[in-house]
Amino acid sequence: MNAKHITEISIENFRGFKKLELSGLKAVNLIVGQNNAGKTSLLEALAILAEPSQVARMPELLRAKSGDVNKRYFRWLVRDSEGVDQAVLRGSGGRFSNELVLNKSVPRVENGSTERIHQSSHLYATARTPVNHLRVRVISVHHSTPSDLVKSFGNAVRKREGEDLVHSILKAVDPRILRVRVDPVEEGNIISVDIGLTESIPLSQVGQGVYRLVEVLSDLIGETPQICIIDEIENGIHHTVLKQIWRGLAEISSKLGVQVFATTHSDECLEAADQVFFSEDPANKREFALIQLMRVKGDVVGRVLDEAKVDAALENEIELR
Repeated sequence: MNAKHITEISIENFRGFKKLELSGLKAVNLIVGQNNAGKTSLLEALAILAEPSQVARMPELLRAKSGDVNKRYFRWLVRDSEGVDQAVLRGSGGRFSNELVLNKSVPRVENGSTERIHQSSHLYATARTPVNHLRVRVISVHHSTPSDLVKSFGNAVRKREGEDLVHSILKAVDPRILRVRVDPVEEGNIISVDIGLTESIPLSQVGQGVYRLVEVLSDLIGETPQICIIDEIENGIHHTVLKQIWRGLAEISSKLGVQVFATTHSDECLEAADQVFFSEDPANKREFALIQLMRVKGDVVGRVLDEAKVDAALENEIELR
């Protein structure tokens, strides 16, 4: 594990979580659970623990932004329960450690060992000093437009060794790929791919899996984050290319040192991850954790499953979503 990765997280009174503790987080993490089990809320907690300055941007990170964010968003971050006025989030791992406290209003007594990171009419947030900062990249569930993808791809390949890194990862995932480049054509710039045909073809014609990987690679190499968050990773992706996506994320995490947190609603996505990280990797060189969230008697609980438990759940058709 990278020393700047998050390996443990503790959440108290944040959104629907009364108390959640998870340990054993890995380089690549997949979060599963039924609707309203708190998958997106866990991603939000991870994002602001990694980079506390993200609190102000939370309304637009992973949810549809609408109306007055103080009334429609920030007032609901501390769990809605009688007598609960404060949420506490803690994350640690290696040389990283952060603790955030979210209050519904300005607390009567401020601790001198804390730093204010956000204040609005319905939320007062502080972080225990010293505050650690990890670069976070949140990847939308929506595909980039071709023109936006050209820009982000260009940013990535302009970096030192960026182009070679893009090609080495894509080739490891799909050996047909010889080269990817920005190609000037009559209607403007496009991304084209050399797969050994008589000429390079547009990226959109290579397949959904490669298109999505180029999107992710362009974001990660261009932005060089330490934490990557992907909500509904299977969105818009055909189930036949999910293993390709997971192989790509494994390569990205290994070569760039990026820790990945993704959610899914798809059994096929979970099965593909199980094959890539366990069946194809008996030596466990690809670090992977499955996080299961579920509601028990009105509260959200969670656990990190190892390979044996994941295999047993899949073999016995135990519901993991």
